[in-house]
Amino acid sequence: MIIANLYGGIGNQLFQYCFAHTVGARLGQSVYLNKAGFENRKDGHGEFLTDGITFRKMQDHLLCKKSELMLVKAAWRISDLFAARTKPGADDEELFLKRAEYGFIWSHRAESLLTSWDELRVKSPVVFLDGYFQWPQLMEHTIECMREYAVFEQPLNGKNAVYRDQIEGSESICIHIRRGDYARFPSLQVCNYDYYRQATEWIMSKTSHPVFYLFSDDVEWVREHYRFPVNVIYIEERNISSVELHLMSCCKHFILSNSSFGWWAQALCRNADKLVVVPSPWFMDDRKPEVYLKEFYVIKTTGKVDF
Repeated sequence: MIIANLYGGIGNQLFQYCFAHTVGARLGQSVYLNKAGFENRKDGHGEFLTDGITFRKMQDHLLCKKSELMLVKAAWRISDLFAARTKPGADDEELFLKRAEYGFIWSHRAESLLTSWDELRVKSPVVFLDGYFQWPQLMEHTIECMREYAVFEQPLNGKNAVYRDQIEGSESICIHIRRGDYARFPSLQVCNYDYYRQATEWIMSKTSHPVFYLFSDDVEWVREHYRFPVNVIYIEERNISSVELHLMSCCKHFILSNSSFGWWAQALCRNADKLVVVPSPWFMDDRKPEVYLKEFYVIKTTGKVDF
């Protein structure tokens, strides 16, 4: 069995879920999602992925009991005896593969520690996964399945239903602006107005009669401080993450922030001709992310952050 720890926001959880199912398919093992203790996490995210989004034909199970949580914690303590996760160099390729051999797949690196699935040799019948695993090039088939099989559990009602109909009936462009927690962490770039201005101008040159829909965790700040060169419809509903992701994924094209949440909105979009604009750099430190896909249009961000 594959036991995956899900944590962080919906975007991070989607990468973890995707990786777990990819490993499960490679090893021919069932996927179990560790939900035990999730509600008590201190990372500021309380929405568990499969409460809001499920995937038809992708079979997985939940671990919810305290005894199951204790099993997972005990297993990780055992793994630390021979390949500690806290020692210098604990997150490099050699140790990653050594730990994986014994059933512990752990990485919080932005860079992929796998160049090929053939390198992953697992001897254990139980595999524990813990990490972000934002390595989409290794998971293309699983991402395609998730796009095809995604079911959003909460229906779009009221104003959200109106937004959806407008989005699906127009040449809709999703603009995603992430502020909130990003403003507190220097390593997480908050994209500035100049990036969004360049991105909207580029999208306008590639589409006919585009309609822009703005999604943000700080809509009022954006409305007050930004003056876009186009008309923008502001999504003002206070939605839970899965509902917001549903609406965003209905758009035909995307101008994204450097956020895994926005990344998955475009990944779950079923428009085969979508245009996706992303910023560079993704991080402000020395991490080298692998979230850039060959079809993305990348704009180099310059200048100061707009706070």
